[in-house]
Amino acid sequence: MLTNSTIFAKDFNMKYHKNAIKVGFRIFCFNAQDVSSINIHGANFLATLSIDGAEYGVSIAICGLKSGKITQILINDIEDAGIMLYDNLISFFEDETNVHQANFKIQNQDMILFLSK
Repeated sequence: MLTNSTIFAKDFNMKYHKNAIKVGFRIFCFNAQDVSSINIHGANFLATLSIDGAEYGVSIAICGLKSGKITQILINDIEDAGIMLYDNLISFFEDETNVHQANFKIQNQDMILFLSK
């Protein structure tokens, strides 16, 4: 589970992520429902993923990030980086834009990868 944003950023498999982009994955959805909090390091890491991926048409979504887990300033920074925020996974899947843009592949319970059509 994503319980500490600094640990998540440190343990994130960037090589796997970049390879997924190379083979066509375009939407990366992170389930933050069980996250205790996100600090500036975690927000910057997610923003970096989004900005770096934008060159390839990659979208980043975070689901379940409640306001008590992150400051409004960091939410604004994440949104400014083009990251989509959803109340939960259900609201993400109900967004027709996401459904039509990608085929779903469950990677694990914390991250869902999407292969564009």
